[in-house]
Amino acid sequence: MSRGPANLFVSCLVDLVRPEAGEAAVRVLRRCGYEVRFPPGQTCCGQPAWNTGFPAEARRVATPTLHALARSEGLIVGLTGSCVATVGHVWPELFGDDPALLAAARDVGERMVEFGALLAPLAPAEPAEAPQDAAPVAFHCSCHQRRGLRDTHSGAALLDALPRVERREVAHDEVCCGFGGTFSVSFGALSGSMGRDRARWTRESGARTLVSSDLGCLLHVGGCAREAGEPLETLTLAELLDREGFAP
Repeated sequence: MSRGPANLFVSCLVDLVRPEAGEAAVRVLRRCGYEVRFPPGQTCCGQPAWNTGFPAEARRVATPTLHALARSEGLIVGLTGSCVATVGHVWPELFGDDPALLAAARDVGERMVEFGALLAPLAPAEPAEAPQDAAPVAFHCSCHQRRGLRDTHSGAALLDALPRVERREVAHDEVCCGFGGTFSVSFGALSGSMGRDRARWTRESGARTLVSSDLGCLLHVGGCAREAGEPLETLTLAELLDREGFAP
């Protein structure tokens, strides 16, 4: 079944640090019937500079990405919840003094959907019954996903749809992992403590794999887990769905 074109917005972090997550997303989207396109010229959404209090720099960095995505037609799929939230909530303010750029930013925001939110409606209504040897997996809903996009359902629903996966509930799942972009640089000790807590709570749930739609969170928690000597596999949602062969 063809579902039409899907323009992939990979995020600079996926592009530079874990491009295999983008490749996994392409395979999953194709299995789900989408014609995947990649608008050339996209880089960063400007979120790090914006969060640090440098709107001019954020605008300069985000402008090429705005132009790249504005040239596309149809659906735009963002792989990172924090970037999708930035486009939807920050870009209208960031480009608010330029009518043409503001109109383009609003158009892009209206056409953009987060990867998990796009695919969750394709998951079976009833969760799959996990076999005894199912892999214990936890889902980390990032702060931007939870509070910016107000979506705590999509990731869990997709994990529940995977027959060989048993989703584990993690204590204090509403608490930030401590990454917070530049927060982890400005407040390293506090950020590290929060990340170690998240890794420990995940392990205490019985999960051996942590999945998230936000690669930044995964890199942070995974690094904190290694520092604490706690083995913990980290996968983006796209990588897990690809590995498990998700298809509607």
